[in-house]
Amino acid sequence: MKSKYRWVIQMAKRRLPGEGSIFYRKDKKLWVVRLLIPQPDGTKQRKDFYFKTRKEAQAFHVQKLHEIQTGRPVLSDNHTVGSFLEHWYQNYLVDIRDSTRMSIWTTIFRHIMGHPISQKPLQKATTDDWQEFFNYLNIAGRLDSSEPQGLSPKTQRNIFNIVHQAMELAVGQKLIWANPLDFVKLAKYEQKEVEFLTMPEIKALLNASQGEPYRIGILAGIFCGARLGEFMALTHADVKHDEELNCYYLDIQKSLQRVTNFEAKTGENKTVLRIGFPKTRKSKRQIPLLPEVAEEFQTHMDEQRKKFGNRSDIYLICNEDGGYIDPSTWRNWLKKISIKAGITDKNVHPHMLRHTFASHALRSGLEITEISQLLGHADCAFSSRVYVHTDLEGRNLAISKFDSFAQTLLDT
Repeated sequence: MKSKYRWVIQMAKRRLPGEGSIFYRKDKKLWVVRLLIPQPDGTKQRKDFYFKTRKEAQAFHVQKLHEIQTGRPVLSDNHTVGSFLEHWYQNYLVDIRDSTRMSIWTTIFRHIMGHPISQKPLQKATTDDWQEFFNYLNIAGRLDSSEPQGLSPKTQRNIFNIVHQAMELAVGQKLIWANPLDFVKLAKYEQKEVEFLTMPEIKALLNASQGEPYRIGILAGIFCGARLGEFMALTHADVKHDEELNCYYLDIQKSLQRVTNFEAKTGENKTVLRIGFPKTRKSKRQIPLLPEVAEEFQTHMDEQRKKFGNRSDIYLICNEDGGYIDPSTWRNWLKKISIKAGITDKNVHPHMLRHTFASHALRSGLEITEISQLLGHADCAFSSRVYVHTDLEGRNLAISKFDSFAQTLLDT
């Protein structure tokens, strides 16, 4: 006799490893989706998700399984934009100069932490949110102004690069699906023509600094192209002589930097001076000294030896004990000397001396690749953009090389 009821038992499709499972929990009266979630360190963590209906559970399972298989983030994360930037800063910025770390932290703390975007959940910060943030920086981003004033396009670009790099880490750790800054539009940035000293101005500056102990920094900037931090870190041991070439040279291997003192207690200075690495890997270099410049260096060092003894650790620009001084002290001295020299229409600063070296080296016939190596630039493309024909006189010299071509066509 056949049964009154016909039972149809449908076996669940056997799932492959990693596909998870769906089941019903009687104690909670909820449907459960159990998945193995990939973690940033390569391991997998079991996670249960609960739903009221089987239909909801199945839809969620299909969606999340697809996200796992395509590498898309699955778990919501507790990070806000601000907390993730701090996490990135503390754990992933390890192989950079202390001064660069300080600059990045200052940027994060001043411009981002005080803005509402820092409190937004990391996964919910969209391109529109970041566009609104950079629009704000462009209109009223300056914090040292009593009236709304925007940040320069260059500063905005620097902030963008910092945040973009951090968001790339979030993408790599599968915390977000894509970098929301990829489609942000920034204010147009135009490279300004660099200012440098003319020959008469250089002569006036050298005359005004005669007999000054800090004068050696002017020589290092104008005739060697050294950065402020680089020549402030030079000691007697860094002025070397090559026997084979019979020339003196500066061995640039370090830089004097002011950095954040993270261990400072209440009442202590928040920044400290520290000898660190130069700006880039190629900044470590040897710069030959012209004979006339080498002679001035030797005279300067002889005077220092009379005062401090025959020591190799005496800084070329030093305090009363032969130790280094704050770069800001030298910067202020340069400003006073430039005024004494009658240079009042230009804001003479240490980096202008470096610009002066590069511009006059180019006019003297040095190749751009040679200038780039002497300056310690990461690549010569940057040197080309900044220094090639930066003023009317330079462009006039360049166009004069075209003269024979014009004469051939225009002579009648």
